[in-house]
Amino acid sequence: MTDVGAEVKAYNVSTSTYNIDLYYQGIENASPSKPKNLRVTNTSVGPVTLVWNANTEPNIASYLILRDDLDMFPPNGTPGWIYLGTTTSTNFTDYQYTWQPSSGDRLEYKIEAKNSLGELSVYSDIAPVYGNPSYAAGRSPKPTNPGKSTTVAEPTAFSLAQNYPNPFNPSTEISFAIPKDSYVKLVVYDMLGREVAKLADGEMSAGYHAVTWNASGVASGVYIYRFSAGNFVQVKRMLLLK
Repeated sequence: MTDVGAEVKAYNVSTSTYNIDLYYQGIENASPSKPKNLRVTNTSVGPVTLVWNANTEPNIASYLILRDDLDMFPPNGTPGWIYLGTTTSTNFTDYQYTWQPSSGDRLEYKIEAKNSLGELSVYSDIAPVYGNPSYAAGRSPKPTNPGKSTTVAEPTAFSLAQNYPNPFNPSTEISFAIPKDSYVKLVVYDMLGREVAKLADGEMSAGYHAVTWNASGVASGVYIYRFSAGNFVQVKRMLLLK
């Protein structure tokens, strides 16, 4: 079925039951599902080309593409994931890199879906590839060919994604977007309202961000994470299973 969706909101440990929100077309209260089958389709040397399966939710607005260059700035670490652009189709071409079958920089790609409410999905599985920079001016976090059918992904609204993985043990990642420089707080609470962890508390620049919570020191159960930036506040639940 293509006009229904579901989102797990909570898990009751004592009764072993889930609280699940369901929606059908026109009722948009669930984050997009995880994009599936991300893969590199190059069969010859050329710009890295990605494709994936379309999400079946009726209100998908676009897909956001990220890349991690694992060989950048060795041996002192990597620059981390950067957003390359956004597209409404189910394919994307990275003109910054030329695909190489067995040499070059080690690259990883992942994507996330965005719906008409600005809510983001969890990240897709990673698609790895080798590539060499295809431009001479040095590496840049933005596409070098803006005349193509993609645009640089800049957030236009505050949003908070569902943590991934969920359920998790012991670590999970929480992503969020802020369209302008803001004071950001991201705090984890238990079901009694007690603060368990403070993951962000300070000024952050506009853009897409992700933080990791390592819950190895707390007990299994349902936890709440509260995100606030400017006048925007959103709360989501997550499940730790050990």
